[in-house]
Amino acid sequence: MSEEVPFLSSGKLVEDYRLLVRYFKKCKSIGLDCSPLLPASQTLLEIKQMVEKKRVNFNEVLDFVRGKLSTDVHCSILVDAFEETYGVRASCEEAKNQLIKQLAGWYIEILDTLGYVKIKYAWKP
Repeated sequence: MSEEVPFLSSGKLVEDYRLLVRYFKKCKSIGLDCSPLLPASQTLLEIKQMVEKKRVNFNEVLDFVRGKLSTDVHCSILVDAFEETYGVRASCEEAKNQLIKQLAGWYIEILDTLGYVKIKYAWKP
């Protein structure tokens, strides 16, 4: 797992949070509000309810998070953060897919850490 990690992350699903951490740092440094991507209790509750209703896989949670938060991502900042993190330029959609994967993993790890869901190794993306 990378050195800096988001609050309550465990590394069970996402081993490398560098893009997510760098994206939030860039937002903060230019005074942009990226707080809609932070784990809101309502979003966590919805994911918890998804998992309780039926067996879901990581891709289903990923689709949910993408649908809920994709429009809150600032592409210009994200593309720069992606290039700084991985050393290659990506399109907004490619970078967004990676960021959303890290967000979805983080949200599930939070729920696991708090004891609301149990991560099975088959969930590893």
